[in-house]
Amino acid sequence: MRNTTLRKSSFSFVLVIIFAGLFSIMLSCGGGGGSSSPGSAPVISSLSWVPQSATYLEGGGAVDVKFDMLFRDSDGDIKTLRVTDSDGGSLTEDISTTMGSSTSGLLTFYIPADTSIIGTFTFQIWLVDSKGNASNQLSGSFTVSPPASPLPMKGTSGNDVNMNGVWTAPCFYSAQNQEDSLIIVTFNGGSFTQIWKTWSASVTSNCTQAATPDVIRNFSGTVTTGATGTAIWMDGNASASAPTGIPTNAKATSATITYSSALVTFQSAAYVTNANLSNLCGGGWVINVAKNVLNCTDVIPAPTFPDYWVIDDSASPMKWYTSYDGIAWHVDIKSIMTK
Repeated sequence: MRNTTLRKSSFSFVLVIIFAGLFSIMLSCGGGGGSSSPGSAPVISSLSWVPQSATYLEGGGAVDVKFDMLFRDSDGDIKTLRVTDSDGGSLTEDISTTMGSSTSGLLTFYIPADTSIIGTFTFQIWLVDSKGNASNQLSGSFTVSPPASPLPMKGTSGNDVNMNGVWTAPCFYSAQNQEDSLIIVTFNGGSFTQIWKTWSASVTSNCTQAATPDVIRNFSGTVTTGATGTAIWMDGNASASAPTGIPTNAKATSATITYSSALVTFQSAAYVTNANLSNLCGGGWVINVAKNVLNCTDVIPAPTFPDYWVIDDSASPMKWYTSYDGIAWHVDIKSIMTK
């Protein structure tokens, strides 16, 4: 989560090559060997990648770029994927087990694109076989665009607040569901992404665990801000006092949120089973396969809804309070994120 699609520091991430089902690598196996003489170099073509650009800090600092390219190798002994970039980054990944003795096919792989530095970065990709023969090189570029102007928003101090960047909610533990949840929202002007990870857990507030989340919700959309009114502080459905340090007459700002994309991925068999048994969003859930839930009222009651915000900018980190129920000027003391 650093600088460019293929910056050296990005290569601390393991290259992902996924198989059938999720399955990102599709091989036309022609068997080992072939009609050509031993020692011929692989040939690659038709390189494509999506996305080819991102905005500053999109995805919380990194987005996954999906690469597709065709390969041909009469020897069926492809061993290594090589990638370099204009920042001096270099990736060497042994893919011999994945490739087996395949002589042609489509290779799909993912590399994280760093969105924390603005600019256009180029990269080169090629394959090397077990005898050291290198294929032709294919190249491309990835662009990180400047951030948009931040949403109009004032803090409790009366000063303008820059909403752009990454906001993180405190780790939340639900004793009823026995789940830990971590929510991250990234703003770029009037656009946002929301990543919500959930782990099944019998302990309290452990969102730093290394275990794969059982559920990942990946939402994005747009937001506009508008009128202001005196905040009515709530704790769930009950009235509450303003948080410490916030004036009792603090103004809340109305916001209109519209989701444009909403994907949910269950990464545990137990969650898939429960979702299908309850016919969540019509069922048909498959482990590790994202499902579009934008029009599923089980998850999103309405694609557009009102919210009410207060930003406490009296100290660092800033605190962003939002509404729990969407009722005019209601702001919840526990619906909080920080930046």
